[in-house]
Amino acid sequence: MKKALPTWAVVATVDEPAVLIAAFVRHHLALGACEVHVFLDRVIPEVGSLVTGIRGCVLTQCDAAYWAKSRFKKRPPHHLARQKYNATQAYGQTDCDWLLHCDADEFVVQPEALIADLATTIEAPHQTLHLCNSERVWLPVDPGLSIFEGGFRTPMWLFDDLAASLFGPAARYLNKGMMGHSIGKTLSPVGHDFEIGVHHALDRATGEPAMRRPSSARILHFDGLTRLHFILKMLKRAYETPNGPRPRKGHKRMAAVRAFREKAAEPAEIFALTRALKDFTPAQADLYRSLGCLEETPFVPRGCDGLDLCPASFDAQLRADHAAFFDHVGLRDWADEAFGGPL
Repeated sequence: MKKALPTWAVVATVDEPAVLIAAFVRHHLALGACEVHVFLDRVIPEVGSLVTGIRGCVLTQCDAAYWAKSRFKKRPPHHLARQKYNATQAYGQTDCDWLLHCDADEFVVQPEALIADLATTIEAPHQTLHLCNSERVWLPVDPGLSIFEGGFRTPMWLFDDLAASLFGPAARYLNKGMMGHSIGKTLSPVGHDFEIGVHHALDRATGEPAMRRPSSARILHFDGLTRLHFILKMLKRAYETPNGPRPRKGHKRMAAVRAFREKAAEPAEIFALTRALKDFTPAQADLYRSLGCLEETPFVPRGCDGLDLCPASFDAQLRADHAAFFDHVGLRDWADEAFGGPL
């Protein structure tokens, strides 16, 4: 009798435009995931019309009633705490064999390799599976027609030796040539006493991260689907508290967050820093390419026909959803002028 293929699910806690959430759900279900658990960190009315009726999509609204029933009794102020709690809830509820915890701006590729890895018999069945990540950059040739355009940089271990000549002052904010994380994400086998973290699963029996083995599959991390999206992410972090961001690991990323806050009164400098961190010049692309650290295969999410993935539409939704925040930091007029005009 032929052995059934292992099943896998995905979970994310999201506060994103509805079209990105829909693309995230549709892509992973089309890729072969049996379930995609989406925990809505705020009310996003448009999501329902884009995913309702899609088999395998599990939507949970994280409202006051939801958090009142949790062990916290109220909404945790830290986003990481909410992510980990929600992912662990999905881990305990899913009927799948494996669960991947990632963000809505992260997309799995190479599903055949993933299934092969999940089906491999191993001596320690409680081992998790580690997926490395690549990070999207915009290339000089990108026409700007889709939020998913661009190439993908991978960690450059020689970066510190080349940083100054490659990126100038912006090099201080990059780690191994990456703006975001280079840790990757984890698929956890279901049925163990795990707490699901952002990058690792914690084995409660030992108090240590569960053992991991590498996967051939990868995750593409967009870290801002448009430049305005990236700017918003950085500023949201920068204004977490009246005095700035909460302390976190990743001192280079946090230095960049503080730089965005310092430049909030000078939007042209914010935009210039964003381009320096996220857009490749021809010379930068050539060097990453020569070192095997640039992937240029275009990414098109699966199952997304009919979705409006135009950057201008995406930015318009961001400006509408976060108008109060842009007003708070004094950037509403600039955001409207630079990214599409008044709504």
